[in-house]
Amino acid sequence: MSQAGSYYSSVNFLLPQQPPSELPAQLQNALSPLYIAMQQVIQTFTNNCGVSSQPPDQWANYANNYTTVLINNARRMYLTASEDMNYGAMAQFYQVDIISHGVGKGVVYARNASSLWLYNRQAHGFCNVAGGVKAGQVGEFIFKEGIVKITGLNTMQDYYLSPVKGKVMLGPDTIAGDMVQYIGYAIAEDTLYVNMDRYTATAP
Repeated sequence: MSQAGSYYSSVNFLLPQQPPSELPAQLQNALSPLYIAMQQVIQTFTNNCGVSSQPPDQWANYANNYTTVLINNARRMYLTASEDMNYGAMAQFYQVDIISHGVGKGVVYARNASSLWLYNRQAHGFCNVAGGVKAGQVGEFIFKEGIVKITGLNTMQDYYLSPVKGKVMLGPDTIAGDMVQYIGYAIAEDTLYVNMDRYTATAP
């Protein structure tokens, strides 16, 4: 990943923050506004077009800041995980109602979704952090729709929320009392197109 302070991108723009120091001072001064302008353009693409993630060291600044949730911004959200979550885990976004264990009232957090009747955690998105996110850390989540890499899928098959926390399963949950929620469609053996529905039924 190419990182230059104001942007974080899979595209290497080969553009430093400022003109080369070996240039004469007069030329550096003349070029400096152009370099600053280009950095602003790159940052605008990241902020408003969603061409890439925000810099990981700035994720905490975006926690519960929903300006990143735009159709043209890849539906990115930055939330604190209340439990360990793996990359690609289906996530429930929920509001904490009581103040305990350092968790603030009225703040939205993310946790592993599950169709199990004991949890009934509807999925609202998925974890998009390579290597996962630890409890208490801010991570990037994709809201409702996107592409996620999951191995062992059956191509061209529908997948639903699993009773196993964070997981998807081939076909709907059939355990009595469990929640049924459509998650997405396997477009390859390792690629799930997520286009999740609100849970529609309870297994008989």
